[in-house]
Amino acid sequence: MDGLVLERDVLSAVTEAALIDFVRGISFGEVRMHGVTAKRRVAQFGWRYAFESFRLTPGPPIPEEFHDARSRAGIVAGVSLGAACRMRFRRGQARNWETAAVELPPRSIYLLTGSTRREWQHMIPPVAALRWSITFRTLCAARGAG
Repeated sequence: MDGLVLERDVLSAVTEAALIDFVRGISFGEVRMHGVTAKRRVAQFGWRYAFESFRLTPGPPIPEEFHDARSRAGIVAGVSLGAACRMRFRRGQARNWETAAVELPPRSIYLLTGSTRREWQHMIPPVAALRWSITFRTLCAARGAG
């Protein structure tokens, strides 16, 4: 997929453990999209995105503990902590989806840029073990601009 970058072991196991300890102390809230509660919980920093109204409002500052991971991040970047998972992608029309998937191991980082960010929907199905993703998103001035 053009625009998908996956880099393994960008964090040491010690750094991952420290981030997990920090993340466990964060208060997470539910996500509601299209009237349905998602099977994930989020904590937002820098900006808050309202999934129902698509509104963006200022949020609390990004914790200092995330700065090192953030410095490695791209357009949309996720740093995977804890359990591995599978990220699924689809584009096109219902009943005629084009699909792809990639395994996200612990301590890896993924970047969604270019056509992967603009043209593909992505999701992560539930996993049995605990997993966290620290996700960084760059705001685009115009829809579809990167």
